[in-house]
Order: sequence, then C-alpha cells, then structure tokens
Amino acid sequence: MVARTTVTAAESTEIVRLRREIESAWGAFDDIELMEWDHRVLVVRSIVGSLPDAASAAARAGHGDFALQLLHDAALFPPPWASICSKWDAALAMSVEIVESLACSESELLGQL
Repeated sequence: MVARTTVTAAESTEIVRLRREIESAWGAFDDIELMEWDHRVLVVRSIVGSLPDAASAAARAGHGDFALQLLHDAALFPPPWASICSKWDAALAMSVEIVESLACSESELLGQL
C-alpha cells in the first residue's frame, strides 16, 4: 500500500514560489549602495515580471484565495524600497488583477457546465 501525502495550499509549489518572490522583493536592495544604476533597474524589472507570473501560477493551480491573501499582506507590508519606486505597487496591482481575473474566468466556466 502506498501512503498518500496531502499538500495544503500553503505548501504547494506555486504558493511557495509566490511567497519567495515576495520575500525576494524585501531583500532585493540589501546591498543597494554597491549596485550600479543599471543593476538596480534590472532588479526592479525582475521583481515586476516575476511577481505577477508567480501569482498567476498560484491562481491557475487553484490557490487563488491564498495568493490574494499573500498579495494583500504584501501590500500592507511593502519592502523598504517601495516608498521610492512605484513599480512595487504596479506589480502588486497587476498580480491581484491577474488572480482575480483567473478566478472569474474559472467561475464563469463552471457556471456553463
């Protein structure tokens, strides 16, 4: 007999990835004084691109509610650099929009069955 393991939403690969992206944003500029301007721009672009992608993956895996909770918490506790860069707010807004739109699409599809 094979034992089955149940993975909770919090332990899912997609939620772990989303949590790591949020945590990475916090540590993104730990050594900002050592970075060239071009490197700073690349770091912001990476965060802005990866956060919505991770949120989308979590929603597509069926963890939209949990993803929205993490994004809401991230909005309440933004990384220190967010106060001087509007890209964080833009990435969060885009992430929330993606998760909500995927949830609406899924509920509309289920309603048609």
